[in-house]
Amino acid sequence: MSKELVGFSVPNSLLNKFNDNVQRNYRYRKIREYIKNLNDNIEIKSSISKDVSIYPIRLDEIERRKINRIVINNSSKGNKITGSDVISYVINEINSMPVRIRDTMHTSFTLDANVYQELVTLLKGDIINLSFEEFVLNDYKTPNIEYIKSYKSIDPKAIPILLDKSVIKLLDQIKDSVSNIVGKKVSRSNIIRDAINQMIVSFKNEDNEVIQLQEKIMNDILSLKSIGGEKVVKELIEEVQNLVDSNIT
Repeated sequence: MSKELVGFSVPNSLLNKFNDNVQRNYRYRKIREYIKNLNDNIEIKSSISKDVSIYPIRLDEIERRKINRIVINNSSKGNKITGSDVISYVINEINSMPVRIRDTMHTSFTLDANVYQELVTLLKGDIINLSFEEFVLNDYKTPNIEYIKSYKSIDPKAIPILLDKSVIKLLDQIKDSVSNIVGKKVSRSNIIRDAINQMIVSFKNEDNEVIQLQEKIMNDILSLKSIGGEKVVKELIEEVQNLVDSNIT
């Protein structure tokens, strides 16, 4: 199901905490997952914060309809809210969840230098071990047996990493399972490399970079409106539309 970009006004105090607690590549998914489990009849208070930013997120039709139903149900009870209030509520609820406590230990693995660089580029400054842990715990469901069996290093680079013990335990369980399937010993490094390969593919398929750029543009437009007024913003929008139209024709 295709997703549509929707912008919501969210208090900066909520966004700052959300961004501190949730890894970049999991923020939008956590919001969508929480929306999926929301009750249509939930009562939500309207946000009164004036210090807000536009937070764009791609939502599918089911998610958009649920937000609309929540807004309508609240309005029918005399509680006038907007979709932005729903998203602000969701982010606040996620912020209220206990932050995962990590009990870490050192380990290491080898990875081709070009793959390592690709991963670093995709993470855009996020810490590798935290992003890797989130991926293993949430998304690494099925090891790619053929990839593990056929992997050949070209320019191996030793990577030390500090991982949560629960993640290491899970990796070792997967390692033992794969070893039984292929009939020979498979190392933890083999599993980590496969997880990273799947992680790279997953991040490439995400539209986070586009959304983040759109978020910056939308907030810049708000700043432009506060400085130059609506007329200046309308003129800018007309220029952008003319640029789009000229490229189409």
